[in-house]
Amino acid sequence: MTVLAHELHQPRRGTRLAASLNNVAASCTNIAESGRSKIHFETRQLRTLASQLSTTTPPTPTALPSVSSRAQLSFIIIKNMLDFGQSYDELVLEHCGQERRQLLHIFLNQLQDAADDSGIISARQLCALTATELLSSFFGLEPENAPKALHTLSEMLIDVAHDAGNRLIAQGLHDLTEFVEQLVKAPDGQTTATRFVSQLAEHFPAFDDRRTWRDGMEVVYLEKAQRAAFELHQALSTVLPEYCSFPDVKTLFPCCGRELPLLFRNLDVLRMPEELSLRIEAGEILPPQREETELRAAAFAAFECIRMQRPDLSGPDILHGLRQLAQHSENLLHPHKTQYTCFY
Repeated sequence: MTVLAHELHQPRRGTRLAASLNNVAASCTNIAESGRSKIHFETRQLRTLASQLSTTTPPTPTALPSVSSRAQLSFIIIKNMLDFGQSYDELVLEHCGQERRQLLHIFLNQLQDAADDSGIISARQLCALTATELLSSFFGLEPENAPKALHTLSEMLIDVAHDAGNRLIAQGLHDLTEFVEQLVKAPDGQTTATRFVSQLAEHFPAFDDRRTWRDGMEVVYLEKAQRAAFELHQALSTVLPEYCSFPDVKTLFPCCGRELPLLFRNLDVLRMPEELSLRIEAGEILPPQREETELRAAAFAAFECIRMQRPDLSGPDILHGLRQLAQHSENLLHPHKTQYTCFY
């Protein structure tokens, strides 16, 4: 069992994930404002940033494959499920010559080409993937020539794919599109982003991005699940409104990873002990424990403050605006590094 497989099967506190995205903001804000965290944000600087944010539209996401809308729905969910985040960017670019998300997109197109007439990547396809196939098809490397880190990443991707496929099969479902269709049939009416994100996290551990802080306090991020919901709404809300038109889409905050702390550090918002700042700039790996949890929580609490001040902007709009402002920052800080997990 790899590290990821162990992580996927760890018991969670409580029996179900609370079905409200407010838990994301609340849990992060509780830590940032508790007085027990080493990392804080400057409220005055944050207000200035909020007023400077542009309303320009973020770049258009990568084009979806030319398949049916139902196949695109499944594609988007799997893409986010298997996206292991920015910690792998340098590794993948160095050994494969392409960006991580470009490779993932190419690989998923290959899976769709091999799918049945529906064009939908099935649960059985996910279960049939092997680490050797990933190294050759995904990364374009012969196993004997791939570095150990990419072998580890391939095993992590396989664990997630197999776990998702087996869970779908156990529910009698052919694919993730059927999972979404079943979700919409719930008796409480139209599916909201809140319900969609909660259901993804409850049914698939690779989406259940949480950390435990001091005294067992749980911190909820759910970045990948939120990003999947936002991308579905953006791409398919008009063609599949019964599944992907989320009336509360602006409540999503799909940016809880390591980019947000970097942006706020570069924009002189976050405050942390000098010793921690030096460790980050030296490239030291922060384990996904107290310091890394506090760093993400403080950045997200700051993001929530901006969102409350700028209700006219969605989460991705705010993130796009922060990126634009950071381009003109005098700081040239580096992102923090953390251990590889299924959320990175």
